[in-house]
Amino acid sequence: MSLKARMKKVVAASKDLKKETPREKAMREYEERKRKSEQMAVNIHPCSCGDLEACLKYAEVTSEETSNTLYEYRDALIEVAAMQRGEEPNFEALYMEDVLQVNIKKVYRYLEEKQVNAAVDPPGLENYEELKGMSRSEFESKVKES
Repeated sequence: MSLKARMKKVVAASKDLKKETPREKAMREYEERKRKSEQMAVNIHPCSCGDLEACLKYAEVTSEETSNTLYEYRDALIEVAAMQRGEEPNFEALYMEDVLQVNIKKVYRYLEEKQVNAAVDPPGLENYEELKGMSRSEFESKVKES
């Protein structure tokens, strides 16, 4: 057998060793999802307080579609949290999730514009800490004005 033929066999065998088993693939995908979830959780509060870097990291690990889907569960989250505290849910109040959603949408628009024009200015993000006590409708009208 020639040296070239033996090299081909060695290369083929090494490729077989590098192939990922279904279990390894599932474990890798699980770890990736876990890392993304942890990254999202870490950046939720800073992002809702107007931290651009946190919003960029949040947007990096999730899609706009995923963010929108999570926000659709806003009322259910409010209801569960109120039940745990033994209170009536207040769906008209402004919550961190509302500010987070607005900031994330601004960041996604910013990232889209930045692909077209690199000199675009960063968005002005809302700060939940400064908006506490405002109603959801007041906040939405404020956002529409700006």
